[in-house]
Amino acid sequence: MKQLCLLFILLSLLLPSLYSQNTILWSDPIPVADETYGNRGPKIGLDAANNPVVMWGKPGSNSVIYVSRWDGGIFTTPVEVNGNIPPFVNSAEGPQMAVKDNRVFITYSDKNDYYNGIYVARSTDGGQTFETPVQLIQGSNHYNTLPAVAIDENDNPVIAFLGATTNYEEAKIKLSYSTDGGMTYGNPVVASEGVNGEYVCECCPPELLLDNGKTYSFFRNNDNNLRDIWMTASTDSEQFDQVLDIDPSDWQISACPASGPASIRLEDELLVAYMSAGTGTSQIHLSRVDIADNTLVQSEVVTGLDQSSVSQNFPAIAGGAEQAAVVWHQLWDGTVDIMFAFSDGGAEQIYGEARSLTANLSGHQRYPSIAFDGTDFHLIFESNGQVLYTKGSVGMVSSTVSKTERVDAAVISANPFSESLNLESEKEVQHLSICNVNGQVFFEKTAFVGSTQLNTTQWAKGIYFLNYWFKGQYQSYRLLRR
Repeated sequence: MKQLCLLFILLSLLLPSLYSQNTILWSDPIPVADETYGNRGPKIGLDAANNPVVMWGKPGSNSVIYVSRWDGGIFTTPVEVNGNIPPFVNSAEGPQMAVKDNRVFITYSDKNDYYNGIYVARSTDGGQTFETPVQLIQGSNHYNTLPAVAIDENDNPVIAFLGATTNYEEAKIKLSYSTDGGMTYGNPVVASEGVNGEYVCECCPPELLLDNGKTYSFFRNNDNNLRDIWMTASTDSEQFDQVLDIDPSDWQISACPASGPASIRLEDELLVAYMSAGTGTSQIHLSRVDIADNTLVQSEVVTGLDQSSVSQNFPAIAGGAEQAAVVWHQLWDGTVDIMFAFSDGGAEQIYGEARSLTANLSGHQRYPSIAFDGTDFHLIFESNGQVLYTKGSVGMVSSTVSKTERVDAAVISANPFSESLNLESEKEVQHLSICNVNGQVFFEKTAFVGSTQLNTTQWAKGIYFLNYWFKGQYQSYRLLRR
């Protein structure tokens, strides 16, 4: 029976159209623009028609920020954003963008002005044209850098940035709100009070999420070189009095990792992806925060693979309803590829599996950014001097049976499972078995009908396969024990 399990596991991996309920079909990557426009730090958003809007930078003495839009099946000629203000362009710490309907806001730092050099450029036509950038701060005697941007329900932008002394000490996360659509901005408020150690990581970009009138700020802390990810929240745009450590990895590092978190809301939770080397190597973690009671539900490494020779970094996240995906770039055997982890059964199913989206491309593929329109994932990344774009169309439901679901004749609940697994069938299944990825059989039954509850307390955490014969066909589905 072990050999049979292994055979159908192999078939389910090689022939996903036959043995999976869900496929994501990815288009061939295409360049957004030619190499003369550069490719640093690309970001993607979706306009009112769910067409991609792509932003990136080109470094140099005359550095530039560009935007290109998907229009009529092609990307438009890039337009310049920054006017006569030379931006600081960097793959990990460069300009940031937010898109809502046809409003686009891009924030960046003047590479020649560390004190007052944060600017915000606005477009009201989906990125076709940009107005003269607005200066966020004036008259400061502190360094202000690493801005991020989000757009609220009234189309007003909010800018988060890092403020520090001139030697990058005593760093804090600050926020400036606009109430007039981005024409002007209010005085900054501190969003990182109450965290352990008082100060934050001096070179790690912050993350913003605005939801139902509430502002969430995510950032890497610095508590005497303990650099983990924290969340603060405010309901009045002034007091960030909800404070939560969402990263139990406790990464101790004296250097600056220059890597920040990424976040979305999914159902009743906040999902926050980030890199940490608290486990001994750089890995992508995902934390789940319950919105109602402001508590950490779960925080684990996304992939369950052996990561001893792998370095992961720079995650991005997108999703909606019950679907979510995390992407990152991964160094393995001297090559950097874009990795993709996906769930359409809630956040708890995103852990455990990932696949490379760029293994067939030459060179290094880095710094991904992703957006989701409810049906398709839109992905961009740096590749050999260009920004490449690909679209992943979500297929039916899931290659992993989710929650309580009917699979032909059988009902399985719940998945992921923990202490027990329930199986039920009103019709006779000729043969049913459950095995792990090594082919070890944990349950086997012929002529199965009725119901049974399996005690799974002694099963190791990880992926299992439910295999059965029904109506002359063999089916294989993935289960997950947490």
